[in-house]
Amino acid sequence: MGGTSRRRSRSGLARPEINAKPGSILAAWSVDRLGPSLQDLVGFLGEVHAAGVNLYLDRQGVDTSTPAGKALFQMLGVFAEFERSIIQERIAAGITRARARRAPGAARHSGGPN
Repeated sequence: MGGTSRRRSRSGLARPEINAKPGSILAAWSVDRLGPSLQDLVGFLGEVHAAGVNLYLDRQGVDTSTPAGKALFQMLGVFAEFERSIIQERIAAGITRARARRAPGAARHSGGPN
C-alpha cells in the first residue's frame, strides 16, 4: 500500500485543509500525525508555506516560522520515518520467527477459548 492511500485510510493522518490567512500558524500535536514518510512531510510543509502559513508542533516545540524550526521539522520527519521502518522490520521478523516455530501441518491458534 502506498503512502498516499495509507494516509487516506487512516483518519488520524488526514491532512487538514489550509484555510488560514497568510501569517497564521497551523498547530498540530506531533510530526508523526502529519504523514507516513519524509516525502509526505516535506510536501505538506511546502503546501503550508505556499499558503503563507507556518506550522507549530506542540509535542516537539517546533515553530517553522524560523530557519531552525524548518530544519528541525525535517529532522523529526527523518527520525519518524526511521522509527516506522524499524517497527515494520520487527513485526516481519516476529511473524517469520512464529511461522518457523510452528510445527508443519499444525493448526493456527485462534486466540480464543478452547
